Amino acid sequence: MKQRLVTICEVQAGTISATEAAERLGVSRKTFYEYMDAFVKAAAEALTPGDPGRPKLSDETRKIRQLEAEKKRLENELYETKAISELQGRIIAIRDSQLAEREKKRNG
Repeated sequence: MKQRLVTICEVQAGTISATEAAERLGVSRKTFYEYMDAFVKAAAEALTPGDPGRPKLSDETRKIRQLEAEKKRLENELYETKAISELQGRIIAIRDSQLAEREKKRNG
């Protein structure tokens, strides 16, 4: 890939001919010119100004980001629910322990 690019640039600069370039790359002149056309089209597309600002997100990318945000929200909610449940369990255990002690004192 790099060799093709260097060779195309050398032809564009006029340091070697298209025939020499094709021979160097081991392709026909026709194939070399196809490489050169693809290079020029890609360069022109890369240098064509686009809309100002960030590129718009595709619908798929937007949906993925929404789903990731929803997943994170649900994970946080699950974590909080588990923490609350654990605290409730501890409170119930403490209350049961206190009730058992009171019952012991009454009966004891």
